Amino acid sequence: MIEKWRNTFNKRHEYDFSHEVYEAMNGCLACKACASQCPIKVDVPSFRARFLNLYYTRYQRPAKDYLVANIETMLPYMAKVPKVVNFALKQPLVQKLTEKSVGYIDAPLLSVPTLKSRIKHQPVLEFNLEQLQAIPTAQRQDYVCIVQDPFTSFYDAQVVEDFAKLILKLGKKPVMLPFKPNGKATHIKGFLAQFAKSAQNTADFLAEVAALDIPLVGVDPALVLCYRDEYTEILAQERGDFDVLTVHEWLTPILKDVEPSSVLMKQTGICLRTVLKNQNAKCRKRVGQYFPALWRAPHDGSSWLLWYGGHVWS
Repeated sequence: MIEKWRNTFNKRHEYDFSHEVYEAMNGCLACKACASQCPIKVDVPSFRARFLNLYYTRYQRPAKDYLVANIETMLPYMAKVPKVVNFALKQPLVQKLTEKSVGYIDAPLLSVPTLKSRIKHQPVLEFNLEQLQAIPTAQRQDYVCIVQDPFTSFYDAQVVEDFAKLILKLGKKPVMLPFKPNGKATHIKGFLAQFAKSAQNTADFLAEVAALDIPLVGVDPALVLCYRDEYTEILAQERGDFDVLTVHEWLTPILKDVEPSSVLMKQTGICLRTVLKNQNAKCRKRVGQYFPALWRAPHDGSSWLLWYGGHVWS
């Protein structure tokens, strides 16, 4: 610890090439486009995480890294009193202290009402392993397990609620899995030991649920890709056998048995972002055939989004 503080204090006076690497890596958004879209397939977020893990064995971490790494642990507690948390975050003094202490500006506000409140009076099943195991095998494809993530469940809960409504409109039964930390934030910041522990716990749970042969679907594509890539990299054979689908991956084969234009009317208010989170043009076109008019106004009412025939209009 003393050596870390000494190295950190002398950073400006002692040359270390790793500082230049750090500055270059600091521009990475961890979007993984380099690994999925670039022909070379260089996974920058992966070696960035390994670099940060090594870099901070020599230098002291900034306070904001610890905040980001532990946000998934704190969010369930913060969501118990979202109005209080949001009120505090809106205060000029708190905003100034947050900016000066950890370097964050305009911290996002929690969803109000919370996801738990939104689905309380809807036919969304709570996770109960014994009850799900009792479902006949032939009927399990009529259920869909929603894999929660920290960003939509706590900061944009309406997206998850809208997806549950979509599942119901398609004649399926949504099952809300309990929130389990994904660990994406710890991986981005290079807390690889903490990420491995979190990933193992979540992977064990998802593998147990996957054994039921009920589809697992995640709303946020970035977190779904984390289950496939980072979990496989860090856990290897210990990852277990499970597959979490993105919304469009689950939705596309379902729609082939549904009559076009009969699934949803504009009154359903299904969130457009949920449907559009895919990168496949053919899938967008096919989904557009079944959702000829689907829109939703943003929270601030600044503009409207319209999905029509595979195109987005605003």
